[in-house]
Amino acid sequence: MRHPSDFELYDTDEESGTDKGTFGHLDSAEYYTHTGHIAKGILNKDIEIDGWIFKAGTVLEFHSNGKVHYGTLAASNERYEAHFSIYKIKKDHKVFFSKSGDLTIGYNFYVGRLNFPYSLDVVEGSVIFREKGKLYGIYVSGHDSVSVNRTNYALKANSYLSVHDVDLHRNSSVQRCEFADPIDYFGFKSDPSYSVEFWQGPSIFVAGPLSKLWLARDVREQGYHILAGNNLELHRSGRLAVFTLGSDTTIGAIPAKAGDLIWLYESGRLELLFSSEDVTIAGKVYPAGTFLRFDIHGNVTNA
Repeated sequence: MRHPSDFELYDTDEESGTDKGTFGHLDSAEYYTHTGHIAKGILNKDIEIDGWIFKAGTVLEFHSNGKVHYGTLAASNERYEAHFSIYKIKKDHKVFFSKSGDLTIGYNFYVGRLNFPYSLDVVEGSVIFREKGKLYGIYVSGHDSVSVNRTNYALKANSYLSVHDVDLHRNSSVQRCEFADPIDYFGFKSDPSYSVEFWQGPSIFVAGPLSKLWLARDVREQGYHILAGNNLELHRSGRLAVFTLGSDTTIGAIPAKAGDLIWLYESGRLELLFSSEDVTIAGKVYPAGTFLRFDIHGNVTNA
């Protein structure tokens, strides 16, 4: 069988055809329409490609440059090293690869502490990598905690945590995680049933400014009544970005109703309004359910 990595480059946006046939160890093979190169097929035996053993009877798909896109493992990789950390990638699960051949998604069954660069206690579950093997997200045990506004909050057991991408020589910081209990961020209380997101911070255990949470209780901020039970998003500066109104109000000269979804520029001016009722602006009526976009001067730009 011709090794898939030997295929010459061809266009990335070509679609695969529907012709079925046999290509080496692939049955029901499909090919890229304009080049005839293999796109995917079903393996009729286990096969090793670039150190990974893929399982017979499962789909193996290729990128347009001949590198494997995804497949199902027939054998576990007991010692997969990525960005100086060791993972265990489990067989009988799908694995995905970048066009350069780097693993992007797998099922990690290493249980314990990643000692470099995160020192994070992890459990079994899907693991996602950025380019060059840098960790994006992984399931954590809940034995660790994250400092939010100088208060430590325990991570939820068996929950997913993702991290910001930073320079190789710096520790990354938490991007999104779930906490065992509600957090209180300057009066914004979270619902622990949902994940919380942060802007870039100093380390994985010290969160940056709050980016997004599911609001557990109504709150007043910047003169607005903000309704609980909805997403709240903040600019990095801490000013309101996205929220749901808890009562009727006027933003500039624009009337807004309780239940409307609001986007604000960092300056506080209205950027987007999802109207729950008909709204009249400069004599024109916009029906309920309309997304209205405004420029920084308050003019409607999408109508």
